[in-house]
Amino acid sequence: MTNLATVLLLMITTVKEARSPDIRPPKCSWVVRIEKRWWTGTRELYTGSLIDENWVLTAGSCCPERNKTLYSYKVLLSASCESVGFSNSAIEVKQCISHPDYNRSDKSTWGNDIGLVELVTPLAFPSRALRFVQLPKSEDAGTKVKLGLFMGFKTSYLFEESAKEERNFEMPVFAPIICPAFYWPRRQQRGFCAGGPNQAQFTPGDRGAGLVEVSEKQSTLVGVLSEIMPHRALYIPIFFVRVASHSDWLNETVLGNSPQISS
Repeated sequence: MTNLATVLLLMITTVKEARSPDIRPPKCSWVVRIEKRWWTGTRELYTGSLIDENWVLTAGSCCPERNKTLYSYKVLLSASCESVGFSNSAIEVKQCISHPDYNRSDKSTWGNDIGLVELVTPLAFPSRALRFVQLPKSEDAGTKVKLGLFMGFKTSYLFEESAKEERNFEMPVFAPIICPAFYWPRRQQRGFCAGGPNQAQFTPGDRGAGLVEVSEKQSTLVGVLSEIMPHRALYIPIFFVRVASHSDWLNETVLGNSPQISS
């Protein structure tokens, strides 16, 4: 009798475990496309990272500098979001704001090439489906990173569907002496260079993408892709603006002072 009870208990336990497996639900990636469409219909694609339901972090060079009525913006969610039941993958944009001390025509300000995109309405996702990237909580964050995880999209020129397929790979961070072309006064302390064989297929659409420092506890976005060396160069370094260098501006700009980016 005891043996029979044991067998029945094992059967019940097995069935219970089979019916309620501990499977993590699929999650949307924080990496998004930013679509800039001119009044003529011409479209440009950039990249950004979701920091909360209302804001996307990107490069300031993706945002308008002058006549804002010439073009409109939309945020395109990654393909992984569509797999969790998010029907509207194109989100209207309220505004795209570049850092006030960034000027595309003035190289001395390129260390401030960082921007924020505000969505018209907050994102509404299925439970536990949405991921936000964690931002630095100290100004010296990212200063000692030697290897980061690049989060972006596969190369695409024509089709929106393929433009939303994610890609990621590790990218070593260079010492300043290895990448002198990107360093000059007012910029050296606000960014860093990274590189590797994988970025040979980079396009202007990768501008604004993030470099993530991965640790056991969390993944932190430490850099925003600002500039790519011409492909004719012997190596193709990429300049990332250091996110932590602009934490004060981010806190002042993001409505509600999101705890994700508080110092």
